[in-house]
Amino acid sequence: MATQRIRDREEQQRVKAERERATAERKARPTIREAVLRLLPQAIEDAAEGGFYFNTRHLVYAIREKVRQLSGKPLLQSYFDALVTDLEAERGEALHPNLIREARGNLYLPHIEDPVPLGTLNVRSFTRLPWTFASVMVIEKDDLALMAKKSGFCEHYDCAVLSCKGFTTRAGRDLIDKIVDTGEPVRVFSVHDADAAGTLIHHTLQNATRARGARKIQIIDFGLQPWEGVALGLQVEEVEIEYTKDGKQRKRPVGEYVQHHADLAPTGETWDQWLQHSRVELNAMKPLEMRAWLDGIWPSMMSVSLSHRMTSSPTSSWSACASLLKTLWKQQSPAGATT
Repeated sequence: MATQRIRDREEQQRVKAERERATAERKARPTIREAVLRLLPQAIEDAAEGGFYFNTRHLVYAIREKVRQLSGKPLLQSYFDALVTDLEAERGEALHPNLIREARGNLYLPHIEDPVPLGTLNVRSFTRLPWTFASVMVIEKDDLALMAKKSGFCEHYDCAVLSCKGFTTRAGRDLIDKIVDTGEPVRVFSVHDADAAGTLIHHTLQNATRARGARKIQIIDFGLQPWEGVALGLQVEEVEIEYTKDGKQRKRPVGEYVQHHADLAPTGETWDQWLQHSRVELNAMKPLEMRAWLDGIWPSMMSVSLSHRMTSSPTSSWSACASLLKTLWKQQSPAGATT
């Protein structure tokens, strides 16, 4: 019995010592950030050798094994990209002139068939030809941007359409600033889903982020706002609720202007609360309906102020737009079908 107790105590001491040794070893190791910062300068120098362009994926491949050896943890691409964004924000410039981002989204121009891919190099080389467009509409989905182009929207309204595929990119924001810097008058609009992420798309497009400063022009929020989607009778989708590790509902951040919207949702909630479980997508409209929606609100958007647009309730122009869409739905429905 006494011998067994001695053995148990010795085993406990051995386990404790091993745990303390592992903890001391772990503390002695650099963090992932420290390891990356130690290895990054040489990786950038190697990647840029010969004047070649490179992206963040090249850098991750170059250092990830050494980072794992130094820190004991894997280097994820998402973490590295976020770290690069932080470093560039601290320095106020790119880590290297030859560091590029892959194209994400396109710019569709009036009277020009081929789009301009929104990559770092394309934006650097882009030149705004004089008096070729008077407005820019930024839309989060490339299929809808292409639809607008193919429907003649660009030519009819003298408007370039820029897609950002889900979120605004550095290249997209840089392009807007570059267009504004020409000094030729331009108006910029944003179009997004009526969901929590959509309201943030406009916010990050207008305001400063870690990667870029604020836009040099006031951007008008074209919508779709949640209250507008409901007013138009569009399909409302349920959003999957996410929970934290301790079982609490994870709150979805929304654009600040949503929190100041006076009207309540049909459920009696604020629209901030409504967006935690519901959404309306732009794709709830068919292409013909989408074009009718754009046509219906374009005239008022050319004169309305941004502050009024963000805080007002659906106006008479919205009522007219809703009537037009319902007429289109009725015309496209099979005979005898209900809408």
